[in-house]
Amino acid sequence: MSTDVCNGEGGNSRGCILVTGGAGYIGSHTVIEVVSAGYLAVVVDNLCNSSYGVIFTCYIFLIDLQLLPDSFTLLFGNLFLVS
Repeated sequence: MSTDVCNGEGGNSRGCILVTGGAGYIGSHTVIEVVSAGYLAVVVDNLCNSSYGVIFTCYIFLIDLQLLPDSFTLLFGNLFLVS
């Protein structure tokens, strides 16, 4: 797997949007809108208030919309500032 999730195979030039908390209620809806608008969504979530089931539902929904299933990437973890 490439370490650069925003540049797909063949030099994909679609824009890339980071969605933090993308496995939650608001975040999952944001992922659907981001992908529907033609962007790649990179989802970062630690799943403390959500589950993989939400991500699975997003995946199925995107397939139903005939959008590419590789239109988003899930990264498990936290984003935080260390000083």
